[in-house]
Amino acid sequence: MKKNAVAVFCGSGRDCPEIYRLMAREAGRLIALQGRTLVYGGGDWGLMGLVARGAKEAGGYVAAVMVRQFDGLHGAVEVDEYTVKDTMAQRKQALMARADACIALPGGMGTLDELSELFTLNQIGAENKPLGLLNFHGYYDGLLLQLRRMVQDRFLAEADLARLQVAEDMETLLDKLDAV
Repeated sequence: MKKNAVAVFCGSGRDCPEIYRLMAREAGRLIALQGRTLVYGGGDWGLMGLVARGAKEAGGYVAAVMVRQFDGLHGAVEVDEYTVKDTMAQRKQALMARADACIALPGGMGTLDELSELFTLNQIGAENKPLGLLNFHGYYDGLLLQLRRMVQDRFLAEADLARLQVAEDMETLLDKLDAV
């Protein structure tokens, strides 16, 4: 079943290699071209801003959830919905609530935090949201190795790890999430 609203967690750093910048813009474009809503963290910087710009350039619907601490500090990406939350935890909760599925693109600690929280909520049954990991350019190879080690040493159930959909390209990842 098609996941109509997709939350994208990704990096906000401005200095990442160009290959990731191009990937983020293309990811947003693909979400829009498939008629899906992009739900994202509201920033105009880093991959966050690029994924939103890609979606808007392709005529997509973009829903932003910003945290008050950063509201108005940077330029804006044109969005269709703009919500401001008081805390990062509320922002994360709103992103997940607004989406039918969530995807982590390459990013830093904030991206890992968002990925880990939703993974854990799914694991304990507090949430049942399809979760995808875009392993573009092998970015998450180390994390995937660690997750397999957790299964091997019985800190993580194989069935829980199997719920994480992983692909190297966005189109395949969206297809996998739709199949869940």
